[in-house]
Amino acid sequence: MTLNFSESGHGRDFLDQVHYDSSLAKSYYTFWDSTRRITLNRSLSQNREYPPIKINGAIRTNLYRLEVQLLLDVTCINDSCFCRSYTIFDEWRSMFHLPWEEYTGTFINLYFDLYEIERRKMQRVLDSRKWTVVQVDSVYQSTLKSAKAITNRYLGEVKTGENKKALEKWEEVVRKEVGKIDN
Repeated sequence: MTLNFSESGHGRDFLDQVHYDSSLAKSYYTFWDSTRRITLNRSLSQNREYPPIKINGAIRTNLYRLEVQLLLDVTCINDSCFCRSYTIFDEWRSMFHLPWEEYTGTFINLYFDLYEIERRKMQRVLDSRKWTVVQVDSVYQSTLKSAKAITNRYLGEVKTGENKKALEKWEEVVRKEVGKIDN
């Protein structure tokens, strides 16, 4: 159910705030926006920093998980399907127990940006001609696979942002695709 939907041209306000039992709760979903960068809510249990002894005894990749969703809204009328897509950072399913370093924000936002790049590619394909629902789903599934492959490569190269040269390389990739963003 969508409550108080206000797209503002980008979909960023969708689910931004939800009324539940007369209270106002902040959503855990952030829509990609070139003017806003995300930070993690460190007060959430899944984002609390572990003590050094727990970090040192763990496999680093088990100490964080970044979840991004590609929302695809498909409306079919007669023989045409109209598609709108959005890139959403899912803080509820993400976790980050490592210390917050000077490069951590860049690391997280570049990951989010890479999904946005794949979403834009998908949207261009979907806008290029008429598609059936089955074809739309095929394009969507292919995009999810592509986004996962690219972000896995990114994660392997940048090492949570510690590899500065790799991080700079990926910043340039994002800059070329989506324009200048202050990461």
